[in-house]
Amino acid sequence: MLGGCGTGRTWLLQRLQERAGRGAAQYIDVERCATTPERFLQSVITASPFPWHHGEQAPGNAREAFDALLAFFGSARGPGGEACTFLLDEVLELRTFESFPGLRHVLRDLLQGLAESPNRFVLTTRYVARAHRLLRDATSRFEVMHLPALPASEITDLLAPSFNNYEQMATDDRDFLGRAVQALTDGRATYVRALGDAMADLGAADPISALTAHKNVRTEGAEKK
Repeated sequence: MLGGCGTGRTWLLQRLQERAGRGAAQYIDVERCATTPERFLQSVITASPFPWHHGEQAPGNAREAFDALLAFFGSARGPGGEACTFLLDEVLELRTFESFPGLRHVLRDLLQGLAESPNRFVLTTRYVARAHRLLRDATSRFEVMHLPALPASEITDLLAPSFNNYEQMATDDRDFLGRAVQALTDGRATYVRALGDAMADLGAADPISALTAHKNVRTEGAEKK
């Protein structure tokens, strides 16, 4: 899944994990934990709901750690032995591993390993052009999806928890709120959630006032600094 900052890539992966069930899917924030291949492997298997069957001996170098990661992605199974799902957020950040000995083509090797695995994978990145170049020679197993801006109807659903599921709001007011927030945020999920939180703090379904109050808070904070 390709999309710029604020388009809701992380939010969508987390929703997929909730729908699949945390015992059937693992969300991995690659950008946060891709420091070294050894540490990344340890982070993945420690947080995983799937058992690790690669032996007790720790990998001796970066290449072994990366190979062990690919083996885990290929061999992991759900509680009943069924195929499982891995959700890799900002997957292209693994390119930093190419500075380690023996890892000249990390992303190419990763895609090959994922294509050969019986498991399911959802990958995201904000680097659209780089992803297209990488997938140009990949197998047909990979399907590219561009995340569009959220429509007003989805924004209305996303804001529902901030207003007690609109229990005391007329349908026309609810629909107007969705359209107004879409216009102010350009349909970017991150901005929609931030504006929804600001309106909840304000105690009113008024996106203009919430946006103004948020800007005033930021300005006051900057002046104090």
